[in-house]
Amino acid sequence: MLTYTFDWLSFTIDIGALASYMSTNCTNYNSMTCDDNGCTINFNTDYSDSDISTLTTYLNGLTEAAQALSIAIQKQQDAITAYRDNVLYSGFTYTDGYVYDSDTISISNVVSTLSIINAGVPLPSSFTWRTQNNSNVPYTGTEFITFAASLFAWGEEVYVASWTAKANVAALTTAADVMAYDITTGWPANNYRP
Repeated sequence: MLTYTFDWLSFTIDIGALASYMSTNCTNYNSMTCDDNGCTINFNTDYSDSDISTLTTYLNGLTEAAQALSIAIQKQQDAITAYRDNVLYSGFTYTDGYVYDSDTISISNVVSTLSIINAGVPLPSSFTWRTQNNSNVPYTGTEFITFAASLFAWGEEVYVASWTAKANVAALTTAADVMAYDITTGWPANNYRP
């Protein structure tokens, strides 16, 4: 009897599918045992080189598919990150209907203004916040805190949407399904779409 052992490498094997494949395509297949570390496949004493070749071809196909899947997942997750950043930096539509800048500098300005308000420094009565189209919108300190809270909550929703999309992509089992996944769905509605 010949014993052929392999570890799990970087791919997942459907044990039932492998056993069925072996029974159908390897004339001298005897049995198979698998655990968390890998599989041992036993052939009858009259095994042939073609049995080993058939098994190797099958496993190589799994390895290639696993590599393609891994590359596709990374590519889509990178695309999700880029899309997330585009959504985050393209502007935030507040309940007043205005679209406000939401890039890194704008968020820093919001944080600075909140710090001033939280320190107890009163905002001037003429205080305004500039919209993306350069309109000045008046805010009181309380109104600005509410605006900032909404902006930060929306930003968190955008991140959660990106984490969900990445998890959905990682759960797919073929490179084709991964690449067909629509990364533009599932984002929060309260934003200006690029």
